[in-house]
Amino acid sequence: MDDRSLGDSLEQVISVLARRLKQCSPQVSSAQKSVIGQLSSRGPMTVSQLARALGVAPPTMTRMIDSLEERSLVRRARDKRDRRVVYAVATREGSSLLNSADGGVINSLVDNLSESEKSQAAAALDTLNRLFCREPSES
Repeated sequence: MDDRSLGDSLEQVISVLARRLKQCSPQVSSAQKSVIGQLSSRGPMTVSQLARALGVAPPTMTRMIDSLEERSLVRRARDKRDRRVVYAVATREGSSLLNSADGGVINSLVDNLSESEKSQAAAALDTLNRLFCREPSES
């Protein structure tokens, strides 16, 4: 498969997956799920760190955090040493929503894979993580 075909196929798979996940939890956008997911996996992050990690402008991230905070899915916490620094933190409700919203669909898909396919999927995820989830400064 040439690079263009691989890119087109990847885009198609991502699009289908995004639609399926959105159908499972329409109350939270995929961008909001990404925020909660980052905070759940990486721990507290500043708005700037989140914006860089997810490739959005800081004002956009501030609005997403505001929206998630209003719904008690994320909270803000000041740094104990430097009160000027404010972190976003996933709440228990946010992490639960993320796990319950997507866990059933994802787990049922994984359950249908053979052991060989699971190994291939794990290797592909490592590659996708390096491609999409690294900080820009890590390139």
